[in-house]
Amino acid sequence: MTPRRIPLTLMVLTALWGCDEGSTGTSDGLITADYSGLVDGASWTWRDDVSTDELPAEEELLRGRYVGEGLIEIRRGERFADAAPWGFLEFDVSDGLALVAWELGDVVGEGRTPLSEDRIVDEQLVVAGRAQCVGQTFMTHDTFYATFDAAVRFDCAGGGLPGVYVFAKTVGPVAIRTNSVTLDLVAPW
Repeated sequence: MTPRRIPLTLMVLTALWGCDEGSTGTSDGLITADYSGLVDGASWTWRDDVSTDELPAEEELLRGRYVGEGLIEIRRGERFADAAPWGFLEFDVSDGLALVAWELGDVVGEGRTPLSEDRIVDEQLVVAGRAQCVGQTFMTHDTFYATFDAAVRFDCAGGGLPGVYVFAKTVGPVAIRTNSVTLDLVAPW
């Protein structure tokens, strides 16, 4: 009887000794930069017609390109190079990720929408003035383009630009839904 308890006790102690905080199911959060997509050369193609049944005509698609310093320029048309300007999203990445200015068609404004701190922690409330966002981590999200298994969602209310923002790991913004604008990823280029 004793010989069996010692090995079992040693196994339990060894297993507990080998565990660190991350292996217990808790997390210090995801690194925001891994999800923002704000890197040199990043580009996106979105649709804003709210339908996901058929691909819209090329000239109706929105082409986004990261141009640096937190700015995504958005144009409507077949190719970014000769497409008509449609708007922009400006993010501040100095202390996490926050939308600070936007022009999405007729929706124009500025004000801090605090999506996350440097790390995205599930269900953490992030506040800046009247604006507040809550992040959801470890989720999947369907777009016209694909289902992303590693995505984060931010539900934002109050000041700034209230809405739902979804970012996929290494891709960036794959969906944005506000009261008047819906962007859905068609292609990550």
